[in-house]
Amino acid sequence: MKQEKLEELKRLSEQSGHELGSAGGSKKVEIMAHFLKKHPIDAKLILDIGGSNFTYKLLKVFFPKAKVITLNLEPSHTYECESVIIGDAEDENIYKKLKNIDLIFCSDTIEHLRNPDKLMENIRTVLKKDSYVILTAPNLASWKDRLFLLFGYTPSSYDVSLKFKIGNPFSIQSSAGHISAFTFNGLIDYLEKFGFRVIYKNSYNLTEKIKPLWRIRRLLEYVLPMGAKEVSFFVAVPK
Repeated sequence: MKQEKLEELKRLSEQSGHELGSAGGSKKVEIMAHFLKKHPIDAKLILDIGGSNFTYKLLKVFFPKAKVITLNLEPSHTYECESVIIGDAEDENIYKKLKNIDLIFCSDTIEHLRNPDKLMENIRTVLKKDSYVILTAPNLASWKDRLFLLFGYTPSSYDVSLKFKIGNPFSIQSSAGHISAFTFNGLIDYLEKFGFRVIYKNSYNLTEKIKPLWRIRRLLEYVLPMGAKEVSFFVAVPK
């Protein structure tokens, strides 16, 4: 794995725009690099659920010989990807056409689903015996959402409307479509309930310079416990 490629991905993740900037890409790159250095995964076939041009590039850096299948509802997010399925991550018919997946990468996607249970049931059907799932999601119990709730505001990681950002005057963005909310510990329990064992856990704050209070977020990165940071990161295997 070439260091210059990792640095290039970090620079991409610092750019503005919904696809890269909102995903906390630079910390995601660091955490994945740290995990895979200690626990290499031999992945020949990867399913990137909710994937984009950025996550495709990320996966090809870590798994240059693997075939990456990108599943996304929006064609405009995947025009640079090698193999694309346009569809809903909850649609079981999509998974009937897939098999022998070595790695499922589901980054900042599960929170957009109306019924995440369907996703979990579907991915169980396509994974090989010795396979992995890398999953990230916003943490409902993050430091900033705890503060928002304390003062009676809607958590920034949860949207009560798909059209408007409601109940939080400090959030200047429009609705991100986060309709399923998980805490750090709740997502561990969720994975366990669907037959997965978490073998690695981590979390991070959104510290890109395009983010409000990014200096404070970087400082808190060093002092907060895992369960209080903004994004949860897990690697799990089927039981």
